[in-house]
Amino acid sequence: MAAAKEAASKVEIDMESTAYTAKTLEAVRALHRQHGNVRAVIQAYLHRSEKDIEDLNRLVVSVRLLKGAYLESSDVAFAGKAEVDDSYRRLMRRLLNEGAYPALATHDETIVAEVVKWAGEQQIAPERFEFQMFYGIRRHLQQDLVRRGHRVRVYVPYGQAWFVFYAAPGGAAGQRLVCTEKFRLRLDRGNFSGTTRVPLIGGIVKYWGYFLAKLVAAAAIVYGLWRVLRAFGPRPAPMVVRDQVVKLDPFATDLGFTAAMMGLFLVSAALVALAVIDQKYRCRTCLRRLRMPVSHGQWDHVLLGRPRTEYICTFGHGTLKVPELRLASPELVKWQPNDDMWKELEELSELRK
Repeated sequence: MAAAKEAASKVEIDMESTAYTAKTLEAVRALHRQHGNVRAVIQAYLHRSEKDIEDLNRLVVSVRLLKGAYLESSDVAFAGKAEVDDSYRRLMRRLLNEGAYPALATHDETIVAEVVKWAGEQQIAPERFEFQMFYGIRRHLQQDLVRRGHRVRVYVPYGQAWFVFYAAPGGAAGQRLVCTEKFRLRLDRGNFSGTTRVPLIGGIVKYWGYFLAKLVAAAAIVYGLWRVLRAFGPRPAPMVVRDQVVKLDPFATDLGFTAAMMGLFLVSAALVALAVIDQKYRCRTCLRRLRMPVSHGQWDHVLLGRPRTEYICTFGHGTLKVPELRLASPELVKWQPNDDMWKELEELSELRK
């Protein structure tokens, strides 16, 4: 606490499940009385949070507001996303109006837009609060906020357990449901090591080559099944037509064989569909499956952006944006690479050497 005070900084006390909420806030109040430079973390999905924020504002304790993501009973927490979002908006307005330099931790673009709108309507200067987001998450939003004069604090987890911090229910500022661009990173003793980047042309060849290999494998499976059916299927006796022997096709003369062939056709169509869907949700660089689907936008806020789902490569190569509905001017599935992220990480590594 003393070192942070000398650096004109604060020590932020993170929040865990409700089993520790009261004890954590008690520790925050004690540290505030003794040192002053402490910030509490409040989870918007808890029923008690409005009263906690009222008490902390009265004590002039800075608050970091996040949604919260621990599995709690309905007795102590809001269960639905809409309820949690409404609570966040309500507490956000109170902190902006009454709080001591609040920190709004969210990657939700809709809520961020509402924060900016409310601050403008209430004539709250940008230097009176800050946004908090994780490095590599909502990068375009972070940059846009800075360009518009807002303060954005970017968190960079590090150490051996960084991935657990990102993926755990309480990680990512309680925003596990809105993470969009997670990266694989290790800064260990000043040296950077990450996944190897693949050149653009090489990545394209690798991606489509893998898709072609799956189609070839599907074709081989279908051909093998067809050969089995032909080998063990019925063999109709040939017919003599005008003194000529005509071999009959079992597909046209045997109902069971016809059904089996139609089933084979359906299997082949399903294999192709699976290959296409699997390929769609793979990283264009490393071919790993994209993870952590995140929904963005709402139909009642369609002017802020069409509803879409985003999937991320856990090794930081990019984000896949999939629209929920194709309208008259269709919004196509879009892959957004993160090459600039790797450049930044390498620069950070060079600075630490």
